[in-house]
Amino acid sequence: MIGIVCAMPEEIGPLKLQLENPRNELCGHIVFYLGDLCGQSVVLVQSGIGKVNAAIATQTMILKYAPKLIVNSGVAGAISKELKICDVVVASGVFQYDLDISVVRNNLEIIPGLGIGLIDCHRRSMQKLLKVSSNVACSGIIATGDSFVNGIGAAGGLCKKISAVAVEMECGSVGQSCFLNRVDFCVLKVISDLVWEPSDNYEKFKDVAAQKSAQILIEFLKMK
Repeated sequence: MIGIVCAMPEEIGPLKLQLENPRNELCGHIVFYLGDLCGQSVVLVQSGIGKVNAAIATQTMILKYAPKLIVNSGVAGAISKELKICDVVVASGVFQYDLDISVVRNNLEIIPGLGIGLIDCHRRSMQKLLKVSSNVACSGIIATGDSFVNGIGAAGGLCKKISAVAVEMECGSVGQSCFLNRVDFCVLKVISDLVWEPSDNYEKFKDVAAQKSAQILIEFLKMK
């Protein structure tokens, strides 16, 4: 079984519509959507926005369904000036930029108890995502934090610290949950906004970006 974690209805909606033999299961407050997608047995969840929501949904999915791979799919904001709206980013690794213990440890890049800060994505899945995305995709680090990043100052700081190409609010915690449970994961994001431009671009382009992410994920599932 493959697990798919999306934060918002715009991201999960196109995938739910294509589920064959669909059924819903409630676990606590979380609804999981099960069925077949492109010949694959899948479980979908709309986690909600933010790191805590994403971590809870991912951990619950792992304990209840034991997926062999988890994909975090959706939209992100571009940090790299080489990206434009609706470009595809496949994460090489994920990093939580707002987890900072440098005051006491003098090392920003470490998650307490893990000994690492950057969590690598499953290499083979990353390569397949890049292949189905064709020449519109790039790979790079995606930074996660519980803030909507807007402004070149914040973006420049993130780039300098961790060489991130995009920023969003879930994949770092999805990655940490998978890492702790020894579950392979990968991340597919489509750019909905550029952090150096007005923030209202997000509302203008999030639907089309989410739709594109879902389409690419469907092509990815056909390759499995």
